[in-house]
Amino acid sequence: MLYNIVKTVFLTTFLLLTIGVTKSQNKTDSLLLLIESANDIRKADLLNELSISSRNISLNKSFEYANKAITLSRELKYISGEAEGIKNRGVVYFTQNKNSEALIEFEISLELFKREKNSVKESALINNIANIYVTQGEYEKALTNYLKAVKINIDANKQESVANIYNNIGMVYNKWGKNEQAFEYYNKSLEINKKLKNKLGIAASLNNIALILKNWGQYDKSLEYFQKALKTNEEINDKIGIARCLSNMASVYIDLGQEEKALELNLQSLEIKMELEDNQGVLFSYSNIGDIYFKSGEFDKALEFYAKSLNTATESNRKEYIIISNTDIGDTYLKLKNYLKALDNYGNALDIAEQIKSKQNICLLRSKIAFCQFSINQINSAEQNYLYSLSLAKELNFVNLIEQNYKELSELYAQTKNYEKAYQFQSEYLKIHSSIFNETTQSKISELQTKYETEKKEKEIIELKSNQVKTKQQNQYYYTGSLLIIFIIVIVFLQNRNVIKKKSLSLLEQKNILLEKANQDLIISKEKAEESDRLKTAFLTNISHEIRTPMNAIVGFSEYITDNEIDDAEKIELFNLIRINSNTLLNLIDDILDVSLIETGQLRIKNEKFSLAKLMEETFLLVKENKKLKQSHIDFTYYIDNNLKNCYVISDPFRLKQILVNLLDNSVKFTEFGQISFGSKIVEVNNVKYIQFNVDDTGIGIEKKYHEKVFERFFKTPTNNSVLYRGSGIGLPIAKSLVTQMKGHVRLESEPNIGTSIFFTIPFVEFINKTTNIN
Repeated sequence: MLYNIVKTVFLTTFLLLTIGVTKSQNKTDSLLLLIESANDIRKADLLNELSISSRNISLNKSFEYANKAITLSRELKYISGEAEGIKNRGVVYFTQNKNSEALIEFEISLELFKREKNSVKESALINNIANIYVTQGEYEKALTNYLKAVKINIDANKQESVANIYNNIGMVYNKWGKNEQAFEYYNKSLEINKKLKNKLGIAASLNNIALILKNWGQYDKSLEYFQKALKTNEEINDKIGIARCLSNMASVYIDLGQEEKALELNLQSLEIKMELEDNQGVLFSYSNIGDIYFKSGEFDKALEFYAKSLNTATESNRKEYIIISNTDIGDTYLKLKNYLKALDNYGNALDIAEQIKSKQNICLLRSKIAFCQFSINQINSAEQNYLYSLSLAKELNFVNLIEQNYKELSELYAQTKNYEKAYQFQSEYLKIHSSIFNETTQSKISELQTKYETEKKEKEIIELKSNQVKTKQQNQYYYTGSLLIIFIIVIVFLQNRNVIKKKSLSLLEQKNILLEKANQDLIISKEKAEESDRLKTAFLTNISHEIRTPMNAIVGFSEYITDNEIDDAEKIELFNLIRINSNTLLNLIDDILDVSLIETGQLRIKNEKFSLAKLMEETFLLVKENKKLKQSHIDFTYYIDNNLKNCYVISDPFRLKQILVNLLDNSVKFTEFGQISFGSKIVEVNNVKYIQFNVDDTGIGIEKKYHEKVFERFFKTPTNNSVLYRGSGIGLPIAKSLVTQMKGHVRLESEPNIGTSIFFTIPFVEFINKTTNIN
C-alpha cells in the first residue's frame, strides 16, 4: 500500500514538472542560422538558447552548446552568459539522473546570478536545486529552497512563478504524506491562477487538489475536480493535460472497484499519448493498465503491461520509471509466490535506486527483498535487509513501513527462537501500531464529534427559534388580552388604569427572567456533560493503550511457554518476562485505583513514626533495580541532610515513598545519560519548618510553557525527537495530589536539553516522645 502511494505521487508529479520543456527541431534550425552572423555577447546568448532547444533532441548536443557558451562568455567576461551556460549544463546532468553533478553546477550558476543581482534567474536556479532534493527524497531541503524562491518572486511581483512554486510545494507535501499542507498550497496556487486567468495553471491546480481528495477517500469530490480540470484542458486544447486527467480519473475508479471504467479511461489516455509520441506518458499508462489487471487478479496481463512499461523506460533511460516497473513486476511474482523471480526484479530496481541515491525507493525495496528472503529461509540476509530498511524508514519518517518492519522482524526472531528480540520488536510494533491506531481513531472521533455537535447545534437553533415564535405568540396573546382587560377597566374603573398596567408588565418581566434562568441552567448542564464525556474519552484512550502492551506480552509468552520444544533456560527467561510485565500491569492498576480514590475524596493520609534515612535508602535500592538504569551509564545517587539522618519523623511513609518513586521513574524514563539524584533537607518558611525533597536529572527537559501542564492528568509533553516514551500520564498528577493532601507544595524547574529538577515539601514533625501529636 505504501509503495502504491509513493508510485502514484511520483508518476503524477514527475509529469507535471516536465510539462512545457520540449522545444521543436524548427527552433533549433532557426537558431543555427542566426548564430552564423552573430557576434560576441549575442552569439553567447544564442548558444545558450541552442542548448535549451536541443535538449530533447540530443543531450550531448545540448551539453556541447552549453560548453561553447561558457567558453565564449569567459573570454568576453560576460557573467550572465557564463551563469546561463553552467545552468544549462546542470539541467543536462539532472536529465541524466546525475544529481550530484547537477547540484554543483546549479550552485555555481546561482552564485554568479547573485553577483549580477538577477533575481528572476536566481529564483529559477533555487527552484532547480529544490527539484533535485525532491528526487533524492530530501523533502525538508526541497521545501527550504522552494520557500526562498517564493519570497524572491513575491518581492518581484512574479505571481505566475509564485503559483507554479506553490504547486511544487504542494507536491513535496503530497510525497511526504502531509495531505493537509499539500491541499493548502494547491489551493493557494489555484487562487493566484484564477486571478491571472491562467487556464494551464488552473487545470494543474485542480488536478492536484483532486488527487488529495482521492487520498482522503472523497471520491465524488475528487471526480468533480478532475472533470473541471479536464474541461479547462479541453478549452485550451492541452492534450497532455487531457491525457493526464483521464489517467488520474481512472485511478479513482480503481479505488471504487470499477475496473472496467478505469481500463476504458486509461486506454483513451494511452491513445492520446501515443499520438503525441509522449514516451513518458505512454509508460505511465502501461503501468496504470498493469495495476488494473493486477488488482483484478489477471497477473499474466499485468506482467505483459509492466514489461511494456519497463521496455519503454529502458529505451528512454528513465531510471525512476525503470525502478517502478521492476518493482511492479516483482510485486506480481511475489503475489504468485515465485520468490526467486520477485527477488531478481527487486534486485534490478535496487541497483538503480542506489545509483541515483533514491532513499525512499531503497527503503521500500530492502523491505520487499527481506520478505522474499525470509519466505525462502535466507534468514540472515532477510534480517540484515529488514534492519537496513528499518533504519532508513526512521530517517525518512515512513511510519507505516517502520510498523511493518517491526512486525516482520518480530516474526523472524520468533521463528528462530530468539524470544528476547522477538519480544523487543513485538513491543515496538505494538507501540507504533497503537499510536497509528489512536491517531486514526481520534481523527474519526473528532470528525464524528464535529458532525454530531453541528447537527445538535442546528437542532437547538431550530428548537430555539420555534420556542421564540411560541413565546412571541404567547406574549401577543397576553398583550392583546391585557389591552382588552385594560380597555374594559378604563371604561368601568378609570381610576385603576395605572395600577393594572404595572401589574401586567411586572408579570411579563418575571416570566422573561424565569425563561432566561432556565436557558442558563441548560447551558451549564450541557457544558458539564461535554466536559464529562471529554475526560472519559481521554481516560479510556490513554489507559487502554498502556494496559494493552503488558497484557499482550503476558498472553504471547504464556502461549510460547507451552511449547514442549523449549528448554528450561528459555522457560525461565519467558517466566521472567511474564513477571516483569505482570508487575508493570499491577503498578498501572494501582495508579488507576489511586486516581479513583483521589477523585472521590476517599484517599486518606496515615501518619506514623518512621526513620527518614531508612526510607530514603529503601527508595534508592528499589529504583536502582530499574532495568534501564542498570544497562545505562547514568550516575544514580542520593543524599540526606545531617539533621535528618538520625531523627524520626511523623508522616505517611507509604505515600512519601510512592511520590519519590513516581518522580524518579519519570527521571529514568526521560534520561539517556548523565546523572539522576534525589535528596532531602530542612527548610524554614515563615517560621515554620518543612522537609524539602528534590529529584534532579540531566534528561531531555521540559519547555517552560508545559511546566504547569505536566501535572495535569493524561498530559504527555511533546518531544522533538523520534523516541516514543511510554506512560499513562497519571504518575505526576498522583504525586502532586498526594503532596497536596500531606499539606505540602510542588515546584518544577526545567530547561530543554539541560534537565529537570522537581521540589516538594511536607511539614517537618519530629518524633520526640509519646506525647507528640501525629494527627
